[in-house]
Amino acid sequence: IMHDGLYCMNRDSKSMCDALLDEMLEVTGCDKTRAALIYQGVNVFGSGRYMACKGGPKLEDFAWEYMTPYEVALYKTAYKIK
Repeated sequence: IMHDGLYCMNRDSKSMCDALLDEMLEVTGCDKTRAALIYQGVNVFGSGRYMACKGGPKLEDFAWEYMTPYEVALYKTAYKIK
């Protein structure tokens, strides 16, 4: 979730977001083989999603149906989403 959020915020480079994911997998105890597969997957196939996030979060990046009306208003205001 953190990695997806970093992609959506689009403030750091893709390589930095992916490196952070790799570090998070290591510190949380993910086994090395699984961590390597996850990292390689986002490293190779994540470019499209990262580029789609250019300019910051978009309407489709949020699960609005799970939020209260207050949360919806808060997020839309904070991220300037129409």
